[in-house]
Amino acid sequence: MRQWLNATNLLLLQTLCLIGGASGCGVLRGDVPPSEIAESLPTPAKLVVDLASSTGPSQRRDWRPELSVLPYAEIGDENEKVVIHNVRQCRWRSAEDYDVKHSDWKFRWEDVQAVDFIVVPFQDTPALAHTMISFDLGDDRYLALSVEARLEAGESYSPLAGVAQQFDLIYILGDETDLLGLRAEVRRNDIFLYRSRATPEQAAQILRSVLERCNQLRQTPEFYDSLRNSCATNVADHIAPFAPANLMTDWRLMLPGHSDKLAYDLKLIDTSRPFEQVRRDAYVSLKARQHLGSKDFSQRIRK
Repeated sequence: MRQWLNATNLLLLQTLCLIGGASGCGVLRGDVPPSEIAESLPTPAKLVVDLASSTGPSQRRDWRPELSVLPYAEIGDENEKVVIHNVRQCRWRSAEDYDVKHSDWKFRWEDVQAVDFIVVPFQDTPALAHTMISFDLGDDRYLALSVEARLEAGESYSPLAGVAQQFDLIYILGDETDLLGLRAEVRRNDIFLYRSRATPEQAAQILRSVLERCNQLRQTPEFYDSLRNSCATNVADHIAPFAPANLMTDWRLMLPGHSDKLAYDLKLIDTSRPFEQVRRDAYVSLKARQHLGSKDFSQRIRK
């Protein structure tokens, strides 16, 4: 534990534990019995001791290998090349068997074509979900953003810990074979991918804000908070300048399994057809599993 609970979070702990998760980015597995979930939660005495020994957010911990490297960017002017360092390209055989790789990507702002919105509902708790965005950089390249709890070696995500700010926050920039392949093939999640209605100029501005946030977190670490500093709240922060004012106050940010319906209601994604049809066409998990080894993975899951 790394910080004292605030009053707001404390009031919500019991509710979140009862529903089996917090509206953030942890993995909720349907095959984990309630007894194991209960055993994974800290006892009240341990919670107090751990909170009392809080050291604050840090970049210096024994991180899990796939979470050990932070991305950052050299952000140029409008006509200059942008360089993103440490774009993650893990290749997953299982949750514990994988190869970690990072590389540098270069592009120009004019290369940014679009931004897609991704919703990954939690198993057996579909009202909760992990949300991501992915940028079309042209030339068959997609750069995905996943905002997550940064886990240490041997550490696992728990709902209580997520609300109690036990974890640090990490922005992962990676290719879709990594970030979508992990969820589709290894975790067997459902994935829904929506093309947003953002213009190329708006998509570029959203990406700029993401890269600025990456640079900020590299200098000043923050706690992950399932309620106020999660995948859903950070994604919403980035798109808020181009969305109706009520985006940040809508209850569906707390239950991001409904965030695609929120995007639909705010006309941030295609609204030319009924939502049920749009959502059905956005389902890409089967295609992701089928084409996981393909070099044109991102194109194939969008066909």
